[in-house]
Amino acid sequence: MRRVAAATAVVMAMAGVTSFGAGVAFADSGPGGATVTGGSATGSDLIQDNSAQEGRLNSFCGQLSNADLSPEGVRMRGRCLNHDGSVNAFAHTRSKGAHVEGGSGAATEFFQQNIAQKGRLNNACADQNDFMPDTLEGSRLDSDCRNKDRSLNKHTLVTSGGARVEGGSAATGVEQQNIAQEGRLNNACANTSDLDPTIEGSRLDSDCRNHDRSFSKKVLVKGGGARIEGGSSSTSRVEQQNIAQEGRLNNACANFEDSDFSVNPGRVDTDCRNKDGSFSKKVLVKGGGARIEGGSSTDASVQQQNIAQEGRQNNACTNHEDSTFDLTDGRVDSKCGNKDGSFSKKVRVKSGGARIEGGSSTSTVGEQNVAQEGRQNNACVDGRSADFSVDPGRLDSDCGNKDGSFSKKVLVKSGGARIEGGSTTESEVQQQNIAQEGRQNNACVNFEDSDFTLTDGRVDSKCGNKDGSFSKKVRVKSGGARIEGGSSTAGVAQQNFAQEGRQNNACLNGTDFDFTLTGSRLDSRCGNKDGSFNKHVLVKDGGARVEGGPGTDVDVFQYNVAQEGRQNNHCANFNEPVTFDVDSGRVDTRCSNKDGSFNKHVLVKGGGARVEGGSGAGSEMFQYNVAQEGRQNNACANLNGGDITLTDSRADNRCKTLDESTNVGTKESDGGALAEGGSSTDDLFQQNTAQTGRQSNHCSNPNNLTATGSRAQSHCTAADRSTNIATINR
Repeated sequence: MRRVAAATAVVMAMAGVTSFGAGVAFADSGPGGATVTGGSATGSDLIQDNSAQEGRLNSFCGQLSNADLSPEGVRMRGRCLNHDGSVNAFAHTRSKGAHVEGGSGAATEFFQQNIAQKGRLNNACADQNDFMPDTLEGSRLDSDCRNKDRSLNKHTLVTSGGARVEGGSAATGVEQQNIAQEGRLNNACANTSDLDPTIEGSRLDSDCRNHDRSFSKKVLVKGGGARIEGGSSSTSRVEQQNIAQEGRLNNACANFEDSDFSVNPGRVDTDCRNKDGSFSKKVLVKGGGARIEGGSSTDASVQQQNIAQEGRQNNACTNHEDSTFDLTDGRVDSKCGNKDGSFSKKVRVKSGGARIEGGSSTSTVGEQNVAQEGRQNNACVDGRSADFSVDPGRLDSDCGNKDGSFSKKVLVKSGGARIEGGSTTESEVQQQNIAQEGRQNNACVNFEDSDFTLTDGRVDSKCGNKDGSFSKKVRVKSGGARIEGGSSTAGVAQQNFAQEGRQNNACLNGTDFDFTLTGSRLDSRCGNKDGSFNKHVLVKDGGARVEGGPGTDVDVFQYNVAQEGRQNNHCANFNEPVTFDVDSGRVDTRCSNKDGSFNKHVLVKGGGARVEGGSGAGSEMFQYNVAQEGRQNNACANLNGGDITLTDSRADNRCKTLDESTNVGTKESDGGALAEGGSSTDDLFQQNTAQTGRQSNHCSNPNNLTATGSRAQSHCTAADRSTNIATINR
């Protein structure tokens, strides 16, 4: 264990605080309380674990910070349980509590884990920061966090704006994991930062659960909290994993940042669940929270994974950033699940939150940013700079949302889920940015700058949303889910997604990655199902914009997607440099949307889903730009550059949307879905698609592709079965 200059530990029953490190730490609790200020150091190591918890039912268990363990034939077990059984009646909660301010200094070693939770039911469990077991042999590490409430609340008012984390800064390198949660039911579990285990005949288990069974009645909730400001460095590398969740039901689980797993044989299991059982009644929710500002460096590289979720039901699970998996007879399983069972009544939701501003540097910037603001968003198994070697083994990921909605007099205004990617002036920008604002968005199994080597192995990914909507007098205004990609005077490698929808999928899309499959299988499935009948519907939009970052001196590799709509699919589209080498294997990709619409007095105005590709000067430019604005668009299996070799193998891609429309008194006016490609002073390889619907397909159109071998199939389907009556299209 590294030497620490001085240590102070303070533990309080309400605050649940632990802190160790150089200097002094203090904690307090009460209305707006549970604050932690980490100590600082100037000349020695700074190793700190800070937690502030305020609330009804918080758990903080199994977090290992800067630990060196070599357990052989042993079992380590952490378990946290909370049970309340609430009935509250005239419930009133105000808070701006659970703040953490990490210590700063000019220390030579700077490791920090900061967690702030402000509750009804928060878990943060088995979150390891710089935890380095040399070898786990015949061993088992267990973590189990559970919260159970069984709420009925009645005349509730909740205003908050709490659970903030400000990470510490240093003149030398900064390694930090920051989690801020403000709840009804948040999980952040098994999130590993700078973890290097070798697992032999062992098992690493993590399980987080929340259970509420809510019925709330006259509910007013104002949020605006769960903010993170990552620490910065002036002379050395910044490595950070920041998660901010503000929610009804958020999960962020098994998100790996700068971690190396060797599993031979062994198993890594992660399971996150939320269950609510909501019926809310006269509901007003205002959000605008869950913001992240990533830390910056003025002289060295920045590697960051930032996730901000504000929702009814968000999942971001098994997102890999700068991590390596080596599986031999091993298995890695991750599951995230949300279940709500909503009926809301006179519902009004305003938001505009879940924003991310990525950190910048004069050196290399490697970032994975996910911002989700939802009714039901998934972003799962999206990797940046991730290397997988499976021989033989299995990598499974499962993300699911289920709602069962009937809403009644619904107004939703949003305009949130924005991302501004970090920039650099002297080196390469590598970014994967996903912004989703939903009724039901999926973005799963999209890789940027990653390598897969599978020998007799299997990678299985599933994302699913199910709603069962009937809404009644519905009004939705949006204009959100915007992305501005980071810029560089050197190379730019970027994958940008912005989705705003009733039901969008973007899955198995990649830029700058290599697949080598031998006797193996790669399965990806994304699904949305709604079952809509809406009644007096007005939808105004104009959102889901992407502006790709430019580069001036080195190659620009860019993949930009903006989708807005009733049912868009965009799957299995690759942008150079991508290599597929499949020998006696199978690649299977499926994206599906199903709606079952009958809408009644419908007016829809669009004007959104715009893409402006970044430009380059001085070298080659590979760009793939797609903008879709819907009733039912597909764009799948369009390849811009790359090499595909299939030997006794099969590659299947399927995109489907089905609507079964009857609309009655409809008006639609549009003017959206623009794609403007970037320019280059050197070679330019570009594929640009703009679709605005009732039913567009664009699939299996390769540009500058080299392909040899066995069988490649692509299916795109859109079926509507329209009866429209008094239809106006402009």
